[in-house]
Amino acid sequence: MIKKPSPLMQMTIALTMLCASLVIMADIVFGLGNTRDDESRLARQRIGETIAIQIVDMLQDRDKVAINRVLKSLVTQGEHLRSIGLRTADSVLTADSGAHRNLWVAPQSTQLGPDQMIVRLVRNDSRDVNNWGQVEILFTEEASGWWPGSALDPTMLIVLFIMFIGGPAFYLYLRRALLHLDPASVIPERVQSAFDTMSDGVVIVDTDGHILMASRAFKEMNPLAQPIAPGMVLSTLRWLAPSLPEDIDEHPWMQAIVKNRGSMGHSLVVPGKEEELHLLVGCSPIAEPGMAARGCLVTFSDVTELHRTNSMLRTSNEALSAATDEVQRQNESLRQLATRDPMTGCLNRRALFDGFERLIARSARDNNPISCFMVDIDHFKQVNDTHGHGVGDRVIEEVGRELMDLTRSTDLVARYGGEEFCLVFPGLPAEAANGLAERIRARIEKECGHAITEVNGLKITASLGVTTVSGAGLVVQTVIDQADQALYEAKRGGRNQVKVLAAGTHAVQAKPEAQDPEAQDPEAATSRASGATEHE
Repeated sequence: MIKKPSPLMQMTIALTMLCASLVIMADIVFGLGNTRDDESRLARQRIGETIAIQIVDMLQDRDKVAINRVLKSLVTQGEHLRSIGLRTADSVLTADSGAHRNLWVAPQSTQLGPDQMIVRLVRNDSRDVNNWGQVEILFTEEASGWWPGSALDPTMLIVLFIMFIGGPAFYLYLRRALLHLDPASVIPERVQSAFDTMSDGVVIVDTDGHILMASRAFKEMNPLAQPIAPGMVLSTLRWLAPSLPEDIDEHPWMQAIVKNRGSMGHSLVVPGKEEELHLLVGCSPIAEPGMAARGCLVTFSDVTELHRTNSMLRTSNEALSAATDEVQRQNESLRQLATRDPMTGCLNRRALFDGFERLIARSARDNNPISCFMVDIDHFKQVNDTHGHGVGDRVIEEVGRELMDLTRSTDLVARYGGEEFCLVFPGLPAEAANGLAERIRARIEKECGHAITEVNGLKITASLGVTTVSGAGLVVQTVIDQADQALYEAKRGGRNQVKVLAAGTHAVQAKPEAQDPEAQDPEAATSRASGATEHE
């Protein structure tokens, strides 16, 4: 599709053609182009008279050879002569040159052709005066007037000068003049008033980004009070330029003109008098259907208040999030205080019973076994009496740490009494429970004494009672009592050993060991009872 010339180019072409038309009309009306024709005819007439005078002189001498030589010389050297002929009064061609005999066409009337001339020869002597004959001259064809047959015609030269020199001059002058024209003078007042009533700033620019019209709201956005006049380049406004890309072709309105496609949501941050202005820019190209864009309508929406509100909302949300995190942290701390033993970090009795109830319900539903261990630190009262309660607390902490290290996240590890712990293992069958209990006992004996650096060579052991149950109708306290019964048998059997008690059976020794001479020591029962009471 051929691109339609711009209005500036159309005006330039119109002015150039108008000036050329005026010159041509002046030539037609006032005959300016005929001046050269008149001069040409006058020059031909003088040439003809001169030739005739020369021939008359030679006729008096009756030298025909000289006449032919002169005629040939005139045609050869003459710039505008094609042929010359000498004809007598009785129409006999007596001398000629330049193939005059073939080229000359006798006129049918008294009207000669534009390239023909006849000069009458009159013989005048003392005896009589009569007509001797005529000299016929045929000139080369020469175009006359302003039409393009004569390239050197003054009128044609003027027209060409106007077209090739005047055209660019008109273009440059009009281009500069249009920049200083006030488009408001051709915009109806009601249109300007409608634009001024809009709350958003509205600007109309041409394809080069020059402002054609700007609404009152846009002018009031200017924090520098810079005058905004038609013809100014929108991208060079001092208060707007710092927030735009350096390349002017990347500016939103220039992109919309080049792509002939509207765009919305361009964000600009402009320095203001008291605070930054946040503007949203929308661009809509102005174009006829199927044609290139002739300009662009640019809207500037002031969203500073919205941005301020959003900023305050973000600050409030951050503060609320921080407060929520603090509440969650406090809740977690309270949950820890409510469910954990502060010394060991193990579950307390209340959390143990709650978790045990859920595991029993799940075991009954899935028909999986549950193993319960009761762990008691051997000779704990003796440690307190010998080394003090500080070392006793350290012993409890180390045993609790080892128990939690040897269990899964789904298992329950609780401090049941002073030096007594209860462990619950969902899905652990009896055989596996026995093996795990032995590993726990060996780990306590090997690691816990060495971890107490306050006392050199301190030996720490523990006794374990194990029971494994399954099925419906289980009671938490009953299961714990069974494990406790197995623990009692381990204590009586000499300590530092594991006793396994199957549900509904008496306690049996899981690993044969020598009888502890202190098995009948009443310290064990007394220590367990006092520890449980103290924890509660």
